Amino acid sequence: MDLYIQIIVVACLTGMTSLLAHRSAAVFHDGIRPILPQLIEGYMNRREAGSIAFGLSIGFVASVGISFTLKTGLLN
Repeated sequence: MDLYIQIIVVACLTGMTSLLAHRSAAVFHDGIRPILPQLIEGYMNRREAGSIAFGLSIGFVASVGISFTLKTGLLN
């Protein structure tokens, strides 16, 4: 029974955090924090903001993630 309660709590918390991120009330990607005011004020649409976020993410993965994985053999 405790396992089911833990699963329900985790599911509720992840659902709430994804909803907050979708509404731009919480931001998990600190790299796009400076461009959020442009998105909120309407100078940029969600598609443009998404492409910027993807570009920052793929750059981080390519520069840090792959080199870390090759050096240590660990995937994070």
